[in-house]
Amino acid sequence: MKARLFVFVIWMSLYTAPLLGQYTMNDPFSRWGIGEKIVHDNALSKGLGGVSLVPTDLNVVLLDNPASYAWLKETTFQSSMMMHETKYKGNFSASPYRGGQVGEVSFAFKRQGSPFGFAVGLNNYSRVGYNMGQSFAINDSVGGDMLYSGEGGIHQLVFGGARSFAWGADSAHYMGQQLSFGVNGYFMFGAMSFHRKMDFNSTQMFDTRFDQWLEVKTMRYDFSVIHQTPLLGNFKKSGKQHLLMLTTSAIYSPSFDLKANERIYGVSTVPYAGEDITLDTGYVLVSGKGKLKTPDHLKLATMLTWLNKAGGKYSLGAQYSAQDWTDVSTSFSLNTVDNFRKSNRYAGFIEAQPFSIDRSNNFWSSIRYRAGYTWGTEYIQLEGQPVELKAWSAGLTIPLRASKSSSSLHFSFQSITKKAGDLLTVNQNVIAVGFQMQPFEKWFLVRKYD
Repeated sequence: MKARLFVFVIWMSLYTAPLLGQYTMNDPFSRWGIGEKIVHDNALSKGLGGVSLVPTDLNVVLLDNPASYAWLKETTFQSSMMMHETKYKGNFSASPYRGGQVGEVSFAFKRQGSPFGFAVGLNNYSRVGYNMGQSFAINDSVGGDMLYSGEGGIHQLVFGGARSFAWGADSAHYMGQQLSFGVNGYFMFGAMSFHRKMDFNSTQMFDTRFDQWLEVKTMRYDFSVIHQTPLLGNFKKSGKQHLLMLTTSAIYSPSFDLKANERIYGVSTVPYAGEDITLDTGYVLVSGKGKLKTPDHLKLATMLTWLNKAGGKYSLGAQYSAQDWTDVSTSFSLNTVDNFRKSNRYAGFIEAQPFSIDRSNNFWSSIRYRAGYTWGTEYIQLEGQPVELKAWSAGLTIPLRASKSSSSLHFSFQSITKKAGDLLTVNQNVIAVGFQMQPFEKWFLVRKYD
């Protein structure tokens, strides 16, 4: 039994790791720093405006918050995929882009009634993908295009555990206090490449290209806590009455060294018959180890949940995160810290499920609906201009009643706008689809003997 579970987890991890690495995008802001810090790969979190700390669904794995593993009802498998469209406006020229990828894959292991929960999964820490150009002129007769491109990203193998505590419940109350602590470990891996090329419009000039590669292998950790307490209506009667609950959560990510092998070389080329012919690759060469001192990261979240008599629930929540990149140091040759700044992000959401699945009288009443909004500033700046982020989202969860396990489909749509003054504006539309199920109950049931 344990061998089958172990083989299944390892096989799925090996299968999905290259899919995560196949991410293709064209976001000019990912040229700076370590690329785009993920808004979220979880389909449910995208629909909540990026809120990922408070457990709105006890069947969904939240890899961003290890304390939530102890809140799961039972062992869960979860996966998601994303499709997106990106458009631009600003000083750089770039074509609209459409693409997609696997978002995340996770497994959470929980025995019903146990205070412990564990999870393992794969997701992304950051991603790089851009292809843009800008014209330049040296004099009236010599000019050309400065071309920028990059690809890759940093992926994470996540593994963590949690322990929950409960007290204060008695014969007169439905619910008492609930508290859980969790810790995540992340093995970070991946490769990022950054390229810039001076493409002269005169055949008398040699074109020049610089290539930089970073191959990342490092570890980091997260620590989190979740607390839930009843506020109103916590009276035990023959039927469940209205109940208002408050859930709060916090997660702290300590500062760590993002270690990587770095390679840089320059190439001098000349166009001939439509091809770039290499003339020299030896005038710039860097090969060695480096690191980026990544600052600590704090996230806080809170949620109010109202349970009605029909078994449904309504939730209203908010989340805040802060990470100060102004004092970051790095030994990477071309990774300047001059464009780093403090990042602040705010998010809010509302979610509604009129009836529980067993009490719903039609298809639409069993669906859980959600909407969210995110705003703030990113960790990079362009020519002193902060990169402002605004995003709104909507989503829903559809239970799969025909399934023998507690399975659901999650759909979300997110519209993202990033803007750095009048220099550059990026608009991105993202559609995410997630699948979640609990197929492993028989592996955790005590075998019966005659």
